[in-house]
Amino acid sequence: MKKLLYLVAEDSYFYSHRLELASFIKQQGYEVAVATKCSKNNLQYKEAINNQDLKLFELKFFCRTSYINPFKEFLALKELYYIYKTFKPDIVHHVALKPIIYGTIIAQIVKVKRIINALAGLGFVFTEANYNTWFKNIKLKIKQKFLQIIISKILKIIFNNNNNNKILLLQNQDDLAKLKQFLDITKLNLVTAIIPGSGIVEDRYFTVQPLNFTNDTRNIKIVLVARLLWTKGIAEFVNAAKYIKNYIKQNNLLINPEFILYGDIDPKNPASVDYATINQWQNQGLIIWKNFCHNIIEAYASCLIAVLPSYREGLPKSLLEAALCARAIVTTDVPGCREIVEHGVNGYLVPKQDSEALAKALLALMQDQNLIVNMGILGREKIYNKFSAKTIFPQMLDLYAN
Repeated sequence: MKKLLYLVAEDSYFYSHRLELASFIKQQGYEVAVATKCSKNNLQYKEAINNQDLKLFELKFFCRTSYINPFKEFLALKELYYIYKTFKPDIVHHVALKPIIYGTIIAQIVKVKRIINALAGLGFVFTEANYNTWFKNIKLKIKQKFLQIIISKILKIIFNNNNNNKILLLQNQDDLAKLKQFLDITKLNLVTAIIPGSGIVEDRYFTVQPLNFTNDTRNIKIVLVARLLWTKGIAEFVNAAKYIKNYIKQNNLLINPEFILYGDIDPKNPASVDYATINQWQNQGLIIWKNFCHNIIEAYASCLIAVLPSYREGLPKSLLEAALCARAIVTTDVPGCREIVEHGVNGYLVPKQDSEALAKALLALMQDQNLIVNMGILGREKIYNKFSAKTIFPQMLDLYAN
């Protein structure tokens, strides 16, 4: 029996993005384990992992943070060494940058047969943006450029594939092209694979039926589900809300939109929005903040339009879920988002960091009920055929088996 080990920084992410895949792989005859840091405040993620009968290694020292403590990092590596040596995996699947770096170091030491390094998007380090919209100074941009240099050098060492046992797993072609700017993939002898996402188990979303507008729809709800990072286009969403509210007032339109923001503050991320800013937007009546979304289906069931004005993505699960819930989407014409939305078919694509274009696209949808319905139907069909578990899970199984 082959052994597969997932290394993911936080149990909440594994629960939302990899749990069902891991369960599927176990059903195919693999022994599956996950090494992750378990939340102390929410035990449902740990319980869900245990309920799937996956072997769980709780990480104590390994954590996702931008602050480096050499002693704690040494303990994290030591902890991973013990896990890898104890479980003896044939395959390891590292998800995100820090697990890739630390996990690959240890996997090479214990001579794991196959190392799969999955980058679900390129994150803060490789995301281009206008930083002057974030801070009054340029410190963040300097930090990003510094990290690009350092991490590129580290990845060149980590990804060197002399033993021919490493695979770089990405979710779209744009991310591969971007990495080629920083890494000589051919020289590294690195094998790459592109699988769009980790697979959405579609049946649960079919409880949300296409909208029929039997009720009064003047109170339109527009929802953004994302971590509260500037790179997710949070400021653009708020500015679009302000633009639309002013437009409605000036033109005496009988529309009363609500702009609802679901998401956590992420203080560990350099691009995180702060509480004071979120509260200020709420006090101005621009948005309604509902913090973390525990039930995505309820969130989308209550809205007409889903939004994600992100600067760059791997393949955003929130948009996959919105489409499966038959919701029209407005998002940015950037890697990851453009894979999900076909402009004018199941939503609209607008330029990144363009609040006015975002607002105009939303206004166009808000005033055309039939368009919202049709886009939702076509979006669900697109996701079901291309990104659902029935399509993605077999691709992942082939990646592990070959």
